[in-house]
Amino acid sequence: MAQTPASASVPDEFPHVNFGDPARVATTTVDAAHGATIVTFTTGARLIVKSTRSTPGQVAVIASFGAGRSGVPDHLVHALWATTLMPLGGTTKLSYADLDQWQKISGHPVNVTFVAGVSAFQLQGDAPSSELRTELALLTAYARDPGFGPEMSEKIAMVGPMIATQIEGDPAAEFARAAQHVIVGPRYQELPERADIAATTGKELPDLLKASLAMAADVAVVGDISVEDAIRAMSQTLAAGEHRPTAQRVRALVTPPTPWREPIILEQRGAEGYAWFGEYWRLPDEGGKPRLSLVAAVAAALVEDRLRSEATFTTSPEAPPVVSASKPLELAGGAAFGIAIRIPPSSVTTTRNRIAHIVGELARGPIASEPFKRARLAVTASRTANQSSNAWWARQLTLVLRAPRMAQAIPLESDVTSITPAAVSRFLKTYLLDHRALVFFVDRGNRE
Repeated sequence: MAQTPASASVPDEFPHVNFGDPARVATTTVDAAHGATIVTFTTGARLIVKSTRSTPGQVAVIASFGAGRSGVPDHLVHALWATTLMPLGGTTKLSYADLDQWQKISGHPVNVTFVAGVSAFQLQGDAPSSELRTELALLTAYARDPGFGPEMSEKIAMVGPMIATQIEGDPAAEFARAAQHVIVGPRYQELPERADIAATTGKELPDLLKASLAMAADVAVVGDISVEDAIRAMSQTLAAGEHRPTAQRVRALVTPPTPWREPIILEQRGAEGYAWFGEYWRLPDEGGKPRLSLVAAVAAALVEDRLRSEATFTTSPEAPPVVSASKPLELAGGAAFGIAIRIPPSSVTTTRNRIAHIVGELARGPIASEPFKRARLAVTASRTANQSSNAWWARQLTLVLRAPRMAQAIPLESDVTSITPAAVSRFLKTYLLDHRALVFFVDRGNRE
């Protein structure tokens, strides 16, 4: 939080703000598959807790409200980018400067960020385990008493143009924005367009957020904390007070674009002699094929390893090829296998032909043992890192709590070791080989 003067209204003990009577527990169930406990309170709030020792003495929290991006009216979609600045508005009783000064005086190491997710708006934070109640109290204050005053609009007007300039000054970011816009559309793209930033005044935030934040919270708590302590802290904060309405789930859906035979050209400012080029193939949604994500990840690592090994594809050490298998669990129609690579604009045809050759060779098999082992090891290492992250588990368990059918789509770590070269070849043959890709590149306007 920024260093700013405090007003006389700063409380000495913010954690003791009264949010109403503590909530009582209505039901408790155990999710043995994920080592978590699910608690429903009489006020409508829900909690999912997973006790871990991955990061001793620390806890991660995600509080979800409403239907997120999927429930926003069309005329407000342009302002979704500004919701990430919501914490800068403080609350109606305490400005951001007040909260910053309180934190300095009290010494409570708590924090808050805001995320406009596909199916929920989320207040997130991490803190020492001993500060869980304080962290939840801070999130509760933001949810129940959000500050959308004039200074919020002033901050958006100041920060917005800076964000637009930063995106346009980074070729990789501008390419990512272009890919998001084409594949999932403006409602679900995370990097905003300059026109949307310019059209946002800040007055949209109450219409975007107030109704959702007034709903019952769904909270994931993961870390070095007991279930009993998490329930107690939750009952006094986000679950406390009166009964609140439960969010109605809105099905998040995008219609995948039709692949084009020729690249979509999106110009950038300036000139560098290189452009970002990408090919994206549609994948099936995760729900019915939970194992597919791991096979896709190994395939992506294998293709990336092959591209990186060919000097003609590594245009600079700062921008090696990036291959990814993106499968947003909550967003139907948004799954894609993508290859992004920085090349001279004159090399588009050569690059496409080489990618087609590599994909075809791997799809038809057999896949060499050593490259396959490297790819599978890379995915195993990534999953091991995820499994030891409180924040990763909080994100996954948020989905389990709000959409139980998605629980099966969180593969176990041991599943990676069972993937075979033949499974990767089948994946590439089924979803990439002889399938037209969505092809486009972001050009600096200096094509030969």
